[in-house]
Amino acid sequence: MITVAMLNIVMVYLAFFARYRRWEFLLKVSFLLLFIFLALRYDFGNDYMAYLKDFLKLDPFSTIDFFNDKSKYEPGWTFLCHLFRPFDTMGFFAMTAVLALLNCFVYYRFIKKYVPPNYYWLAVFLYLFNPGLMLIHSSAMRQSVAISLFLLSIDSLYKKNAVGYFLCIALAISFHASAVILLPVYLIVLCNWNINKIAALFLLSAYIMFIFFGKILKPELNAFIAGHFTKYTIYKAQSGVEIGTGLGLLFYSLLFVLILLYEQYQTKENAIVFKIAIISYLLMPISLIVMILGRCAMYFQPATIVVMPILFANMKSRLISYSIMILLLIITIMSFNGFFQSKIWEKRFGTYHTIFSSSEI
Repeated sequence: MITVAMLNIVMVYLAFFARYRRWEFLLKVSFLLLFIFLALRYDFGNDYMAYLKDFLKLDPFSTIDFFNDKSKYEPGWTFLCHLFRPFDTMGFFAMTAVLALLNCFVYYRFIKKYVPPNYYWLAVFLYLFNPGLMLIHSSAMRQSVAISLFLLSIDSLYKKNAVGYFLCIALAISFHASAVILLPVYLIVLCNWNINKIAALFLLSAYIMFIFFGKILKPELNAFIAGHFTKYTIYKAQSGVEIGTGLGLLFYSLLFVLILLYEQYQTKENAIVFKIAIISYLLMPISLIVMILGRCAMYFQPATIVVMPILFANMKSRLISYSIMILLLIITIMSFNGFFQSKIWEKRFGTYHTIFSSSEI
């Protein structure tokens, strides 16, 4: 935990000074540090060693059967593993580094494109300290690739480039089948839907209904998932989303209301990421009941790291803006600390190891 916390603090510090034009390059330096951290990690995350073991089980000279329904992994991931498999364990380390580079490039670009420079630090903070983002993604390697591809596809959404969008999503599905949930997202731009007061009230009502009556849908949703996504029924929620009760629930509900209210004042490009963040909030309560939906919510959650800074930048009252921001920082840090105290995550995330501690180096 200490290593991760120290890295996060340094990255946020660098991103803070990147607000100044002459120090803008510090945002790149910040993600360079993250790249080194992710590229050199070893046995870090609940799934890391399982991925490594399955990688080494592959026959480096075998023919890839892309249509093998009994395969444990999707064809995109299998193909990627076969590319690096001839180099044995070092090949896995190299593949991990390549994926770390993709991850850092995508999130750097995402933040740079949407977030006002004065709020770079907040976007980086949310990405690093929210355990459902950088930390969980470092373990869920296949899905992190799919999420990165979805973030890249947002450009195609804005340009209404259906071919570009669906190609990105098809590639994402080849790495993690749960990305099929992203196919209907194109309707956001196709329908050109504006969230007015009536629409906002409807979405807020749906959010509240999911919180209080979501359990009613559990049997039907579990039956549907068991019938269509059998291999994912063993997953537990790894989205890192925690709503809690009482004040925590009230705070997240307040953020959701603010996102709904401010979406109508955004540019067309920003409005798309606001809508994606809205989907994230709608999935949040029900994903705690139906575990596989926690995986689905992971695709939309990254939008919140750019929506929150935009939201605070748009608020006219600095007092209200800073008050809500401070609460968000406190709750995020509490979630970060709780993550490392959890019996589920503590063992595999508690101590950071590098590949130099591996017997293969």
